[in-house]
Amino acid sequence: PHIDREDTIVTVLRDLDLELTPVVFRAETGSLIPDRDLIARAWDLDDLVLRYRDFRSETAALQVGDGASAFAAVCTLVQRWREFPFLDPEIPIELLPPDWPLAAAKACFDDRHRRWSGMAQRWFGQLEEKHSTTT
Repeated sequence: PHIDREDTIVTVLRDLDLELTPVVFRAETGSLIPDRDLIARAWDLDDLVLRYRDFRSETAALQVGDGASAFAAVCTLVQRWREFPFLDPEIPIELLPPDWPLAAAKACFDDRHRRWSGMAQRWFGQLEEKHSTTT
């Protein structure tokens, strides 16, 4: 969906000596249906909006008090975030409804991941160190 990335893709494919295998296909809608209507027919954008909002509210509810809870929270955060590449086709922003929630959800993910990862990694490192000295 991002024709602006075509040059990058072609360069990577050539570097990998794969330029004869893939096909780059670009298309436009005709005058019978606006792009936004076609997008709305192809994807359930309302459901995707709800999923992004649920992600934000669920991650806001995660409580972190120590290393173990930080580790659990980061695991939950990352696991939930990993669902979106399978759900969101990365439609160009100009074809999406106003106030599309991806940016807010991504900011939420980035903020929590930044705040919790260090504590989670330290806790896991200590757990790993403790386990390696007892075996």
